[in-house]
Amino acid sequence: MRIDFRTDEAYPYAAARFCEMSGMADDESEAAASYARIREDVQIRASVRVFDDAAADGAVNLGSAVIECPPLRSIRGTVCAYVLTAGEFRFTGGTLSDTLADMWGTAFTDAGLVLLHEKIAAKNPGKHVSHPFGPGFYGINTSEVGTIFAALDCEDAGITLNNGLLFPIKSSIGFFLVTDDETALPARDCMNCTGDTSCEYCKNHTIKITFVNENKTAAVSPGTTAAQAARTAGIAVDTPCGGMGICGKCTGIVTVNGDTKIAKLCTERLYGNAYVYTKNGDTKNGDTKIDVLDRVHCGRYSLAVDIGTTTIEAELIGDTKIVARANMRNPQAYYAADVIGRIAIASKNGAMTALIIDALNDMISQITRAAGIERDKITACIFSGNTVMQTIIAGENPQSLGQYPYRIPDTFGREIDASQLGINLSCGIYFPPVISAFVGGDITCGIAYTRLWERDRTLLLDVGTNGEIAYVNGRRLTVASAAAGPAFEGMGVTFGMRAEAGAISRFKIASRNTVMVETIDKAPAAGICGSGLLEIIAELVKNGIITSDGAFADKRLITSPIRGRLCEYNGEAAFKVCGGVYITQSDVRAVQLAKGAIRAAVEMAAPDAERVIIAGALGQNTGENNLIDIGILPEKFYGHVEFAENTSLRGAVQLLQNADLRGKTQKIISSAETVSLSENEDFERLFVKYMNFVND
Repeated sequence: MRIDFRTDEAYPYAAARFCEMSGMADDESEAAASYARIREDVQIRASVRVFDDAAADGAVNLGSAVIECPPLRSIRGTVCAYVLTAGEFRFTGGTLSDTLADMWGTAFTDAGLVLLHEKIAAKNPGKHVSHPFGPGFYGINTSEVGTIFAALDCEDAGITLNNGLLFPIKSSIGFFLVTDDETALPARDCMNCTGDTSCEYCKNHTIKITFVNENKTAAVSPGTTAAQAARTAGIAVDTPCGGMGICGKCTGIVTVNGDTKIAKLCTERLYGNAYVYTKNGDTKNGDTKIDVLDRVHCGRYSLAVDIGTTTIEAELIGDTKIVARANMRNPQAYYAADVIGRIAIASKNGAMTALIIDALNDMISQITRAAGIERDKITACIFSGNTVMQTIIAGENPQSLGQYPYRIPDTFGREIDASQLGINLSCGIYFPPVISAFVGGDITCGIAYTRLWERDRTLLLDVGTNGEIAYVNGRRLTVASAAAGPAFEGMGVTFGMRAEAGAISRFKIASRNTVMVETIDKAPAAGICGSGLLEIIAELVKNGIITSDGAFADKRLITSPIRGRLCEYNGEAAFKVCGGVYITQSDVRAVQLAKGAIRAAVEMAAPDAERVIIAGALGQNTGENNLIDIGILPEKFYGHVEFAENTSLRGAVQLLQNADLRGKTQKIISSAETVSLSENEDFERLFVKYMNFVND
């Protein structure tokens, strides 16, 4: 694209530049006379080409060629490549006259760049446009003049290249960088920067690094790694490999100049202001667990995946048999424990989507490899999850789900091609329909699996990070959701873990005040899963170790030998469960918050329910006594509790295999009524009431 500038609009900038170089005032006779001699020679014209998102990873990508530029290592932006000339200036042979003419030529060239900068800025409102830079600056080799020249329509601007020199002589070639961040490049006095942070500028200049989920900031020198910046802010970053970038334990989310990526913080050097999300907690439970159940060999397989806020579970099905199961922690949970935190991040960038897509592809690869089949043998797939999870996986912006009136961006109930999502499958992926902003496809699958419409006065309670409710009374279907937190999924508590080998799943204080502990697979106790946490709390309440208001009892008031287990752990009141596993006062409070929210939701959405189906984290037969004794459920449900495990996954399998059931379920949920708990002033009153460990 050719752009021409008038001499009169360039003159104020050129005159100021000329005076700066010559030491003259522009109205001095010699200055005025020299300008009059070259005025007709001034013809400022440029050729510009825009390369979207071309600045990245220490280089400028011009499509057919890549030019190295070290300071762009942590910078992302659009590049406006340009070639500009001020015109062909005639020289008379007089030394002073030609010197002044040369100065005016340089001055009008610089003025042209100022005008070009203004034009680019006007076309990019709200963005920051850098000063011009190019070959010879920022470590860009001067031989790259020809590379940039070849990418532009220079003939249109009347500019040629001969032996590496531009003609007319008063010409300039290079780039403007358009970014979201004002600190996109080092200062102009660092034009010879090659990315070496040992220089005096880098030693004395600082950039601001914001650790979003830690609510801390650090001022550090350009080129500092994200891990070093975190430590400056007082944040511990685990780097077992010694910062070599091998183990991946320090993986985080880094946003610079509006561009977001998943990076190893120990090796990610930052050259501009940045936003960083660090992992919350240890990653020891993050590995995918695969269980191969059968070696069925058939031509077609299907895959059902339940994507929870905390845990992802999948089943690979051959014909109608479950061939293999997979289970892993949702990697998003390291950065935000609940859906509100996920919405906040995903509304700004694609990091949450990238994390979950990478995790799903890894799970698919592992489960197919373990089962001994090729991925292209999977001909049908379903992704079930709450509304936020399905929205993020689909690559859509969930911002409206976190703002009143909580609009749903997509109701789903359709297939999306796997390649469109970035999933490594060659089939469509069915997303079950969602009901409201916080009652999603997982409850739809649960309704399908339990055939809830065939029951009366029956409550489906899916307890996960969100407590979701579906209640049928006659022909009326009511749904609601309450934020329960991840405690019942074994997360967010001091020794919490998934339901896997070594997790305490059973706990009993026997008649002689001895403690009986049972772990999954009878492995040494390593932590506490959700059902184990519930049993421990129930037993401690029953035996007076925890009072009705949730506090640990005064040790002096307990006469049984069990009081010896009351202690402190990391400065908190605690109870020693067994070995090195403890339950702390904070853990008890997390359970109280969860149970208060769930019970209040049950009372408001299903006040006349007669039966309850428990699904999700508490669906593995945790015992109705435990649920009722500590007040998660009212006493009227004694003898009327059914445990259904993961109804989201079970229902997903059925919807995957039964098209008629899809249609039936979609019709049923289309008439569902949503009870908005947050808008009801009674909810807070009931929530506070049911936080206590009493049942009334």
